Amino acid sequence: MSTARRKVGLFGSSVNPPHVGHAAVVKFFSEKVDELWVLPVYKHIYDSKQNLAGYEERIEMARLGLESQGKNIKVTRIEEEVVLKHIKEAEAQGIPAAQVRVGTFDVLTHLKAKHPDIDFAFILGGDTYSDLRAGKWKNSDAVQSMVSLYVISRPGGPELPALGPTATVFEIPPKDVPPVVSSTLIRETLRDSKDLSPLSSILDPRVLKYIQDNKLYGYSP
Repeated sequence: MSTARRKVGLFGSSVNPPHVGHAAVVKFFSEKVDELWVLPVYKHIYDSKQNLAGYEERIEMARLGLESQGKNIKVTRIEEEVVLKHIKEAEAQGIPAAQVRVGTFDVLTHLKAKHPDIDFAFILGGDTYSDLRAGKWKNSDAVQSMVSLYVISRPGGPELPALGPTATVFEIPPKDVPPVVSSTLIRETLRDSKDLSPLSSILDPRVLKYIQDNKLYGYSP
């Protein structure tokens, strides 16, 4: 007897740190799928974005700030698993680990092979989808045919490109959409300001406490 295939949403992000914008996205899409997996970036494919807090810290912050948004939301270590696998394979061929570049294509290939019984949906913002359609990703064409793509459209946001056959556009209701949040501004506030009250509305209090307790992002009491 056949059983229904699970639909699993994938939300990849640096979560550096996770904030109300991330929380709104995972909460919204957790209601569209059977499970929603958050994939914190392990090693960013773009060198300019490698200035990240430690992976363990970001995993824990994501658990604190995002898993509470729905019972079917879980933070995973999938990117770590994929990157370390590729590094091991590269080193066996004499290729330095620093030259390994793992992208969404590699993560999706790994997941589809490991979980052939699951239908995956990759969640991404409109700007990111535009880059994908423009061929700026590793194996852009292949990524667009591998899984469903759930594209987030923000009210007043940029116009989306023509959609590919696997893409569906979702507009999060205005009442659930927080103001645009800059992770860079959050990190700068933690580093430079003694007044953290502006962060109380954009960071889960457990995330803010974790940052303070572990003195992340240059925070100093």
